[in-house]
Order: sequence, then C-alpha cells, then structure tokens
Amino acid sequence: MIPVQDNILYIGKLITSSECVPPSTAVRHVADRFFNSAHMDAVALVEGREPVGLVTRNKLLFTLFRRYGFELYERKPIITIADTGPLTIYEGERLDVAIDKALDRPAEDIYDEVIVVDDNWHYKGLLSVKQMVVQQSNALANSVVQKEMASERAISWSHINPVFRSTGAEYILCASDCSLLLSQKSSQPDALHTDAESPDMLDPSHGMLPVPE
Repeated sequence: MIPVQDNILYIGKLITSSECVPPSTAVRHVADRFFNSAHMDAVALVEGREPVGLVTRNKLLFTLFRRYGFELYERKPIITIADTGPLTIYEGERLDVAIDKALDRPAEDIYDEVIVVDDNWHYKGLLSVKQMVVQQSNALANSVVQKEMASERAISWSHINPVFRSTGAEYILCASDCSLLLSQKSSQPDALHTDAESPDMLDPSHGMLPVPE
C-alpha cells in the first residue's frame, strides 16, 4: 500500500511502464518487442507475479549486435542475458530515497529502470531514472515557488495592518484571515462613565459625542 502524505512523492505513483515477459521467453521474441515498440526502454522478467530480472534496450542491443551475438542467443531464454539482480524498490518508498538508491549503482547500471513491487513483492511496474529526476526537480521547484509566494504574502499583509479608532472602539484588520474584527475597547478607562463626578467627559471638546437632549 502506498502511504498518503501531502507534499511527499512515492514511486508507486510514478510508474512509467508495466512491460514484462516470462523469463523463458526466447531472446529473439524480446528483441522483436523492442524493435516494434520505440517507446519501450526496458522489460521486466516476471515469474508468476514476482520479478526475477530486467532487460534494457541498450544492453540487449549491445549483446545482440556484437559479432555472432544474435546467432548465439536468439533461441535462448531471455533470462540468460538478463540482469538477474536489478534494483527493486517497494512502491511506498519516497522518491528522494529511491533516487539515492538508483544513483548509488555501478556506472554501467545507473540509468537502468527500477523495478517497483508491492507489499507482497509482486511486480507493479518499471520506473525510469529520468522520470524520477524530473519529478524530483518539479517538486523542488514547486516548493521554492510556494515559499516565495508565502514570503510575498507575508510582506503584503505586513503593509495592511491598519487600526481604525472611532469613539471608544478599535477596528482591527486581522491579516491572518482578512476578517474585520471589532474590538470594543475604551480609549481610556471609564471613558464612558456618566457620573456627575466627571461631567466634562461628555463635552465634545474632549473628543466624545455629546449626549442627545
């Protein structure tokens, strides 16, 4: 099962191919599939539901087009010239971890497709290193853009923080949710006290509204 978590890419969601053949398939039949499918760069060897090997276009052509290569191998099972120890990764692996594993392979294998399996080690598909790198680059670019947008938004809101004062009240624009909050606060303690002890507080000259007659 592929984990669900925002902003994290898992390789099970990025599979680029599901090509596979039984390991007993003749080399010439696999070669025909490559010749007839220009988009196919690799094929997994699957026995039952479990992957047992990998054949890439480049390595197959290198083997067959050497002197007498096709004559030597055309009738043999594809498993005889396949990579029987390819990089196999669980579908719930994080993309960044999978890339590290892929790039940690020997130089001659570094661009080979990665075999993706589920919890039961059943074959799910193939994932190219190119696709992994592209997806990781896109994710990083989106992250940078989101951070820049958040920074610009914060700067923008910092300029929109007015406090409007009106008779005995403050209107504060809350930048976090753009709502207008009314905070009924007296500008002075007991500013609206109407006792006879402070009748001058109701005088217009003190900035307060006069009491209607």
